[in-house]
Amino acid sequence: MTELRDPIRAFQRKLYHEYAADLKLPGTYKYLYGNPIRPVVPIDTATGAVMIIGRHPETIYAHVEDERDVPVSDVPRPFPSELYFDGQRPRSHTSGAQLEEALLLPLDLQRRQCWLTHLVHVFLLTRDQIDAYRRLGTIWPEHETRGRFEQLAQQSLEWLAWEVAVAKPRLILTLGADLAGILQGISGPAARDALLDGSLRRLRVAGQEYPVIHLAEPGSVIRHGATDSPWPKIHVERHLPVVRQALARYLGHERG
Repeated sequence: MTELRDPIRAFQRKLYHEYAADLKLPGTYKYLYGNPIRPVVPIDTATGAVMIIGRHPETIYAHVEDERDVPVSDVPRPFPSELYFDGQRPRSHTSGAQLEEALLLPLDLQRRQCWLTHLVHVFLLTRDQIDAYRRLGTIWPEHETRGRFEQLAQQSLEWLAWEVAVAKPRLILTLGADLAGILQGISGPAARDALLDGSLRRLRVAGQEYPVIHLAEPGSVIRHGATDSPWPKIHVERHLPVVRQALARYLGHERG
């Protein structure tokens, strides 16, 4: 009965057990060794705080025979930070490390102060990864899913509405132009890229409005060494100051 009265636990359980079927993912949507690709459930679930939304979760990779970076199992939570061994070397989860470097550390935020999640809650396989599976002798899954991100994201909007209602965020940060466009109902690469200007906007979810800042994906703003990308400079000089001001305004958070 306690779990039924806990809205976070109720959301986590329903997401884990019903999300894949709701998106009509087939029973053959499995990793190399036959374990199902399941929803990655939000674990860092601070309510009334800042919600950070990514596109979709990453995976645990392994070196299998002559194939590198083969997806083999789900990560334990969105934006994981744990180290693991891939059969050849220790490695870190990219999304968690990038989120720490690009946002959490500069903003003096800790994971426990955030609600970390994705719009699409399952790992999406690329065509190259499906080809690697075939070379390793598996016949599942039948199709790649990375190219279906837009469709799966639209199907996930109702889940996001429920999640936001549970999280009650005071500020939302989204990562990536495609994600920003889907949430704002805007299509086209140029129009979606224009959303990543660091402005404080409003996002309507299930009839409620929330302050939101659409940011570039962390991997594009922390490139080290020589690069022609303008994103690292834009992120540091324009976006982070706006986010700091918003955190102070809506959460009373000041950098120590």
